[in-house]
Amino acid sequence: MKKALVYFILILGAALSLLPFLWMAAASFTAPENMYSSSLVPQQLTAQNYVALFKIADFLRFYINSSLVAVFTVGLGLFFDSLAGFAFAKYRFPGRNWLFAVVLATLMIPSQITLIPSYIILSKLGLVNTLTGIIISAVVSAFGIFLMRQYIQDAIPDELIEAARIDGHSEISIFFRIVLPLARPALGALAIFRFLACWNSYLWPLIVLNSPAKFTLPVGIAMLQGAFGTPIWGLQMAGALLATLPVLILFLFFQRYFISGIALGAVKE
Repeated sequence: MKKALVYFILILGAALSLLPFLWMAAASFTAPENMYSSSLVPQQLTAQNYVALFKIADFLRFYINSSLVAVFTVGLGLFFDSLAGFAFAKYRFPGRNWLFAVVLATLMIPSQITLIPSYIILSKLGLVNTLTGIIISAVVSAFGIFLMRQYIQDAIPDELIEAARIDGHSEISIFFRIVLPLARPALGALAIFRFLACWNSYLWPLIVLNSPAKFTLPVGIAMLQGAFGTPIWGLQMAGALLATLPVLILFLFFQRYFISGIALGAVKE
């Protein structure tokens, strides 16, 4: 009975969490005149919202912009975060602990506080209203450095790195041929975290970008409004449903890395 009760609570929680997504999918296939009906299941399925999404709005451009930002942000972010994490984990240099403490301290600063200074820096560099400005501002993450540092420190023995140095490997060779392959679980978990943060980012792209041709998906979907600024729910729900597909696909491919990345220190000396 106790086990059955636990399963019942878990199934109920899963159903409640899936309910908004089911409504989103149903609303995306509902005609505008039936949008406010009380039924969760559409009375008549229609694809006119998806047709209008690609015909009226430049949705494909939004998708391409978000994909470019996500690919470069995740790729460069994984490289720099793992490189900094490797340095903090395996190198001894003056002020290492103090510098790492400063990096961790930035996690306690709300991102809203740095919006104006970051915007001024991008303006001075001439990167306002560019995808490059969005990418550069998110290349390095304090959380990513912390995650990679903890994993590399616990999961990769110092003796393995010393043996590679004795064999004549350079530090760059050690990083690419030993550290990165052994840190794949942490890299997979960090890739998911970074992709989600980048793909769902709304406030920062809204501030930096002012041209519709440069909008990312969250900003572009929010701008699907009528003549008087009223949201067009059918278009927005169709856009939101299409925007969730890459996230689901990424999680399916990296699920085992995500779960393995939670158990840091799985490799023992």
